[in-house]
Amino acid sequence: QKLVGVLSDRDLLKTISFSGTIIHTTVKEIMAKKILTGSLQTEIRYAAKVMLDEKVGSLPIVDDNGKILGIITRTDLIRAMVKFPGFTLLA
Repeated sequence: QKLVGVLSDRDLLKTISFSGTIIHTTVKEIMAKKILTGSLQTEIRYAAKVMLDEKVGSLPIVDDNGKILGIITRTDLIRAMVKFPGFTLLA
């Protein structure tokens, strides 16, 4: 019930490029163990800055006990900017 890692398409592609295959590779072996997270109170601009600075495409949102509540992605941020014309990530 606790977040222990994140597996992205980048992790998969990196593994394939180094080993040529992922057939016998486990998620545990290639997932990112340094997990950046946000909370429901995280300001959206800060979440976007963390994602940009750390070069990650998503940010899991967790409660005080580390339980996953959701995930915010770059696509979510772009969708919000398109759907809500007044939405901006600029300070």
